[in-house]
Amino acid sequence: MAEIALEVKDQKELSLIASALKREKELLEWEIIKTKTKLETFEKKHSMTNKQFLEKYLKGKMGDEEEIMEWAGEYQFLQKFEEKHQQLEDLIKECLKHMEV
Repeated sequence: MAEIALEVKDQKELSLIASALKREKELLEWEIIKTKTKLETFEKKHSMTNKQFLEKYLKGKMGDEEEIMEWAGEYQFLQKFEEKHQQLEDLIKECLKHMEV
């Protein structure tokens, strides 16, 4: 894991950083909700879970229609969004840990 050392002049700057990270996390949460909604639509339409889809897709059993490719892309987006969400949560916790309470 890479480390970043950050010097802030005061608690106001640290608070500003934490607020910016929280806002980014909120925007990302909205993207996660939208993506999950799209994935649920695919699941219902094709009567299979995302996990089942992914297994078949990776085995080449889903074809390469535009909708299938979109489903695969949305699934990848969700994974990346959730990873970034966790990273933001970790950064926010780190900021809060250093803030005066």
